[in-house]
Amino acid sequence: MQAYSTTATFSWSTSGLPAGTYLYTVWARDIGSAGTFCGSLGCYDAYLPAATYTLTSTACTSVTETAAPASPQLPGPTVTFTAGAAGCPHPLYQFWLRPPGASWQIAKAYSPTTTLSWSTAGLAPGDYLYTVWARDASSPGVQCGSLGCNDAFFVAQTYTLTVQRCTSVTDAPAPASPQLVGTNITFTAGSTGCPNPRYQFWLRPPGGSWQVVQPYSTGNTFIWRTAGSAAGDYLYTAWVRDASSTGTQCSSLGCNDAFFVARTFTLTSQPCTSVNDSPAPAPPRPSGTSVTFTATSTGCPHPLYQFWIRPPGGSWQIAKAYSSSTTFTWDTTGLAPGSYLYTAWVRDASSSGTQCSSLGCNDAYFVAQSYGLS
Repeated sequence: MQAYSTTATFSWSTSGLPAGTYLYTVWARDIGSAGTFCGSLGCYDAYLPAATYTLTSTACTSVTETAAPASPQLPGPTVTFTAGAAGCPHPLYQFWLRPPGASWQIAKAYSPTTTLSWSTAGLAPGDYLYTVWARDASSPGVQCGSLGCNDAFFVAQTYTLTVQRCTSVTDAPAPASPQLVGTNITFTAGSTGCPNPRYQFWLRPPGGSWQVVQPYSTGNTFIWRTAGSAAGDYLYTAWVRDASSTGTQCSSLGCNDAFFVARTFTLTSQPCTSVNDSPAPAPPRPSGTSVTFTATSTGCPHPLYQFWIRPPGGSWQIAKAYSSSTTFTWDTTGLAPGSYLYTAWVRDASSSGTQCSSLGCNDAYFVAQSYGLS
């Protein structure tokens, strides 16, 4: 415990030692002596015949535990368990929890701390068991089992985490159906019966399957950006479940507490009926001239224009792809003289084109005209 030195004292810390009878002794030898008596343990000049020193323990006789807030509660709050022991001067506490259908788990190992903070956020509803063990700092525990040792234990109690389900959900689009393709539609959901609703939004395109367009979240709005969507009748719905609920009704698509009966939202298109394409300056012109083609259309609120050029003996080429721009400037610098054909296509932003060919789709086209370069 303390090797040979001139120090005449030794301090023995008994903290954490088991109770029982300990033997102690001391050896002495002069600094000039190697020891006059030797054995397997070493050498000395003289020794004190071993004496006994008894360490006792004061076991805890009982332990209590209270929970605040009291059971039952919805998942989410932090529950504080507070323990107290009797019969021991230096109690240590070990807190335990047992989830539904699972085994006992140490929630907080032995320590002098009398409290455990249990966060229930995200936990599944159900009946949880809780208990606490106590033993004095001087005691290894007077009763032991496969889980460990204690002086006293609190008879396990039940703490119930409950579910509060949503009873209904609504889903309202704005602006209302019908709308042209390209319009942004905002769906707003509302619910009743639950304090922490989570919403999931769905759409089903014409002839297609249901699609989750916004998974469960606290957000009660979904913005449907319809640009590029096909015209037709779409079905929409919203699901809801409380944060404490995994859903009271399930199908192959998932689970919810309540759903909005699907309704139809119609996306329409307003195709363009005609298009005109005029060049300035008018032909014929010498190569190198900058020619501006200007398109106009009728019958559609949001026309998109595509400009085409076909060189002499060549194929049609897109000179400017579909855009809202009504003009295309043709730089003829370096072009060979000859008769060039030009045209313009038009389709509304809500239309994918009402007529198609190997070159693409349009609502209307301008009959090709010739532009001569000299």
